[in-house]
Amino acid sequence: MALSPTPARSRAALAFAVVLSLAALGSELRAQTSLTTNYTGNTGSSCNMFEIKSLTGSLLTGFDIHFTGTATFEVWTLNTTGTYLGNESSNANWTLQGTAPNLVSLGMNTPTPMGLNLNIPIPAGVTQSVYITVTAAGGGTVWYNAGLTQGTLHASNSDLEVYVGNAGSYFNATIVGRGWNGTVYYSPLATVNDDMSLDAITAPTGQDLNCSATLTAAETVSVSVRNTGINTVAAGSTLLLSYQIDGGPVITEAALLATSLSTGQTLAYSFATTADFSVPGPHTVTAAVSYALDLDPANDALTAVIANGPPEVTTYPFVATFDGLTAPGDLPPAGWAQDPADASGNFADWSFTNTVSATTAGGPTTDASGGGYFAYVDDAGEHAAVILRSPCLDLGALVSPRLSFYLWSNNANPSPTSAQAMFSIDVISLTTGMVTTDAFGPVGHLGAAWNYQFLDLLPWFSERIQLVFRVNSANGSSLHDIALDEIAVYDPLPTPGQGPQPGLAVMDINDARNGNLEPTFVPGNGPYYASAQVGGLIAFEFEGEPNRPIVLLSGPLNPVAATFPNVGQFDIGGPIDPLTGIPTALIVLADGGNAQGLNAFFVLSAAGRSDIGFGVPNLPLGLLGSFQAAIFTSGANGAPVALSNAIQLTLN
Repeated sequence: MALSPTPARSRAALAFAVVLSLAALGSELRAQTSLTTNYTGNTGSSCNMFEIKSLTGSLLTGFDIHFTGTATFEVWTLNTTGTYLGNESSNANWTLQGTAPNLVSLGMNTPTPMGLNLNIPIPAGVTQSVYITVTAAGGGTVWYNAGLTQGTLHASNSDLEVYVGNAGSYFNATIVGRGWNGTVYYSPLATVNDDMSLDAITAPTGQDLNCSATLTAAETVSVSVRNTGINTVAAGSTLLLSYQIDGGPVITEAALLATSLSTGQTLAYSFATTADFSVPGPHTVTAAVSYALDLDPANDALTAVIANGPPEVTTYPFVATFDGLTAPGDLPPAGWAQDPADASGNFADWSFTNTVSATTAGGPTTDASGGGYFAYVDDAGEHAAVILRSPCLDLGALVSPRLSFYLWSNNANPSPTSAQAMFSIDVISLTTGMVTTDAFGPVGHLGAAWNYQFLDLLPWFSERIQLVFRVNSANGSSLHDIALDEIAVYDPLPTPGQGPQPGLAVMDINDARNGNLEPTFVPGNGPYYASAQVGGLIAFEFEGEPNRPIVLLSGPLNPVAATFPNVGQFDIGGPIDPLTGIPTALIVLADGGNAQGLNAFFVLSAAGRSDIGFGVPNLPLGLLGSFQAAIFTSGANGAPVALSNAIQLTLN
């Protein structure tokens, strides 16, 4: 493990992209239509009481909700149609429709399915009052939109209208003007005489948070079917039910109704023939119902994606920059997961943004490469653990696996040290089951800069692992935000070229990287690679001893062309001149020993640094050239000059 604090600077985006598909949570997938209000609420309590008007005639079948923490929820409906006003503080005129025990939130700004199979009919033109609440025992925070006018339209489609309602505590919903956050699922009220629909695939329940596959080769498949026709389905009727896994054989079984099934009622059925879900990753399940009198086949089948652990990364380098996101929020990119069990309340999750930190805690104003997204934890939350889990990583294809990333850890008031937030990385071995806590860190205040860090993953060679990025913000203050960007897992490549010589000769162009994704300010070998855009800027940065001239050279990239004791090796130039021992095809672009013209700028300052920028004219795209600098020294290295690392520059 190594820590390398660095100066703040923009960095070129990594030239790698990884596309992952994230399987849907395999809890329950419904065939019904849905209406979502939003998941942007920023204030909360324990409940929402609101009105739903059906425009076309609807059967409410379920809800997703916006909450954090863990709690048991209840769904109630008012016994009379119309407004709930006058019934906010008593359950005397309400009917309990369902209880969802021990729900665990999937995160802030994220839908959490209640898992209820409801049957709430609302005829066309009728308004039904609904109350969704944490039980009297409490727990969790229900989030909603504040500052609205009670009774005004909050969300709608061609079938339903949802109105702004109230919030508060258990049957004390007296906080007015609160807009419910959630999704309501519904079906059309019966319009044909005989109709059976496949309502939901209820089992098995998959998961995509922990990488360990939990489903077996003999899982029971369960479904729910609903009578969506006008007529009652008589006892003794036969339903043919079927399922198919990942395009395999179709399993069909007959179900004999023991009792009649009236309009809106559901039948739960578990297949006797089990299914193989043991392979990690997503599985596609298609289920169907067949009823001899059915007049509407459009709702007979349903498909669900059930995850047995998230997809695994097997191709490297794996790079995550978060720049594929399109809007700030707490919903992580595909393959990544918040941990719902780590904390609850405000700022209990990692956020993803491309803007300045939400607090005054000295967070970054942009990402590590400039202009993109980054992940961060707001210190205002004061939580012992805020956890972000990586995709599952199969390291079997890597020889010397390494993790690198950029870390922003800035305490606006770093004294006392007890007020610091702390960043750590835990490594879960899916092969051995061992959890290595603090494999990296804990790390506190580093300063107002993106700092390059890396962790050697060789102890987990050939294993399957998951990385846990963990922040402890319970420091008694809110001044220390922590951010993360440009995460990479890769196999270090042999890099035989000249490396930077700190204090003597270091060159950077547009934040160049070598074959191991290392920047020039991290000890490593060259050659390095950089890019620029037509109309953009080529920014040269040189470091060495104070007030020393710089000779900037150009030539074809040719690692280890020639080596000179104490000076370094040429990584550019053509064949070696047999008389001089120096590579040919070298061009002197600037000579800081000549004080005239542009050469005068190629001299290090009294601080041992020089930054020189050039606009890129309208040149053909492709290779622009390879560069290396010879920087004069005081002779402390036993030579009058030192060679910097070489950089190959491409226009794109």
